[in-house]
Amino acid sequence: MSTDPADRTGHPQYAAPGQPATPPANGKPPRNTVGLVALVTAIVGFVFALWEGAYIIGWILLPIAFVLSLVGLFQRDRSKRAAIVALIISIVGTVAGGIAFAGSIGRAFESAAGGPVTAAAPAPVQGGQTEAPPAEQPAGDSSAQGTRDNPYPLGGTIANNDWELTVNSFTADATQAVLAENQFNDEPAPGHQYALANVTVARLAEEAASPLFEVTVEYVTAQGNVVGSSDAMVVAPDAISPNELYKGASTTGNVALQVPEGDDGLLRVRLGFLGGDDIFFATS
Repeated sequence: MSTDPADRTGHPQYAAPGQPATPPANGKPPRNTVGLVALVTAIVGFVFALWEGAYIIGWILLPIAFVLSLVGLFQRDRSKRAAIVALIISIVGTVAGGIAFAGSIGRAFESAAGGPVTAAAPAPVQGGQTEAPPAEQPAGDSSAQGTRDNPYPLGGTIANNDWELTVNSFTADATQAVLAENQFNDEPAPGHQYALANVTVARLAEEAASPLFEVTVEYVTAQGNVVGSSDAMVVAPDAISPNELYKGASTTGNVALQVPEGDDGLLRVRLGFLGGDDIFFATS
């Protein structure tokens, strides 16, 4: 059998040196296997990129599809259609997956924060008749009460999906009561005094949780400085319990704060493990 290259030039599958191969008799370029693999990978990756809980699979498949589509585009004498579609899907899938992931993160943070906070002032009493309380407004609404410029009065209540909190009272000068509560309580810093914020916390969510980690009561001075309960580690008289609460349970107690003497500040309250909206209450 002859192996002379000259004998092959007439065969449709061979070409003379330096010449492109003769296309198939039907005129269509050969199938681009790499492009088809890229297309299938891109489609599967696109689906997983939008599937909450399976994002990681999409993040793995879409870059692979992108690379394979580029390889498929550079295949000589092969169909480019599948590779082009795979390239488009891999890019669009990456963008769509990023948007879906950002939405999931936002929902997770909102859930951890206990959802949006609503606040309602106590209903005024006139002539022994209690008026219906005003409709609750989102705490983020600038027209609503609960801001630094328009704080709620003592006795107001705020709530989100997990917690409800009522500020019952505020004692600006409770130094003697705090010092008498525990012999190891230190004197307040010069120019400061101990104050007590009395609050009631109720659990609204089904699962148990501790207000110690999810409810924050702080003091904001007239100059804007924030004072937390951890700034002065003292034992408050009738301190609010840190024990866990199930739905329907509540606890009432004091939060001790070291505040400047004679300051006319506000209370700032946050609900949720990751914090939430800042709600302000007057102290007098």
